[in-house]
Amino acid sequence: MNILDKQDYQNLLELSKELAPMDINFQEKSLQSILKYFNFSGAAFPLVDNKGYYHSLVYANFNQLSRVIYNNYCYEQDFFAPANCNKNLHETVLTIDNFMTFEEYESSTLYTDVLSQNNFYYEALVLLKGKTKKYIGAVAVYHKKNSIGFTKKEKIILKEIGNIIETHFQIHLHIYNNMSTITANTLLHRLPIGMILCDSNFKILQINNEATNILKLSLEDVSIKYIEQIIKNKILPLHIKYGLKHYSLQNKNNIQISIDHLITKAENSSNYITYYAIFFQYNSQEKDRAWSNLMESKGITKREHEIANFLRMGYCNGKIAKNLHISENTVRRHRESIYKKLNITRINQLNIIYEKI
Repeated sequence: MNILDKQDYQNLLELSKELAPMDINFQEKSLQSILKYFNFSGAAFPLVDNKGYYHSLVYANFNQLSRVIYNNYCYEQDFFAPANCNKNLHETVLTIDNFMTFEEYESSTLYTDVLSQNNFYYEALVLLKGKTKKYIGAVAVYHKKNSIGFTKKEKIILKEIGNIIETHFQIHLHIYNNMSTITANTLLHRLPIGMILCDSNFKILQINNEATNILKLSLEDVSIKYIEQIIKNKILPLHIKYGLKHYSLQNKNNIQISIDHLITKAENSSNYITYYAIFFQYNSQEKDRAWSNLMESKGITKREHEIANFLRMGYCNGKIAKNLHISENTVRRHRESIYKKLNITRINQLNIIYEKI
């Protein structure tokens, strides 16, 4: 029967108990809880930006390359995005066949370059609304192609999941609204670099998995307490004394560090709050040499090499232009030259070349 049973309601109750809106990792932990209690293959939790597109996604069971591709190329092509919907949506749980045929879906960039790379086929989206009833985000879940899609029962469960998460998510956004918006915009062009987010006293608020893995290469202890000591005793003094924003971790030349200030205005107040985002990137010298040799063998110039590295790390043309102090048109010309010399047409192909080294 396509109705919820006692176990379904128990799972929904347990999901609700686990949600913690005051946790800065609310999106990520919500996905983990959903996959813990319900039989989906993967999940994503995007926000809606001011243009009506999904951005700042948190993923579960997605590979890193597909995340970069989505953030750089596919977010405006997401057929579920409110900006791409030409009709009034009365349902809160949507599936592919609400928008297109499966033939159109299979030929879309979003499917071929992102979803199929993770062995996902069926997608269901649960829309989340804010206090003004405008869309503020969504939770997407996925099944593999060997499934039968989403049953009527699963759609009812997803509607209940949406009701639960929507309430908690509104509280979460109320708490972290100013910080999360700026942090999201900063992080959008930083994948897949490790990041630690700190408050004005350099107390750690968030540390992602990439940062932990990178620091394991150089630190004997990766506990929060020890990493805070490293920040205060080694990273912070260099930043304050010399004003350095980009440098290598002391005695570890292959760990590159950069620091960004995130100054935000406190909600309902004239006060300003300072956060610090510390980014880590591990550069394998052997891999860098192989990458440089490949670039040289293809006739890539020094400037094109710089731009290729920025492209590979997920930077858009505008961000590259700003970092290199050149125009976006110049970046665009170099980009076209890089594509021609490497015989590629898309960024994900550049990443694939790098990953194969």
